[in-house]
Amino acid sequence: MERLSVVLKISNDWQKKDLNGRQIKNAVAGAHALAMHKKTKVLMSDLELVICMNEEFMSDFDGPGHTSNKHSYL
Repeated sequence: MERLSVVLKISNDWQKKDLNGRQIKNAVAGAHALAMHKKTKVLMSDLELVICMNEEFMSDFDGPGHTSNKHSYL
């Protein structure tokens, strides 16, 4: 896949997500770490996996009773 088409795909896919700059930076860093562990280049599937994992975490973190869950660790 050409670099420009990858950038456009990322741009289009991430517009559908509600990600801020910090979250994008963390997703790219996570995908990079995953690729280094696998000894491969960063793939779209790596980015998608990291974003999906973050969405699951945020869903669990902000799910029902999330305020009481946050305070239960204090």
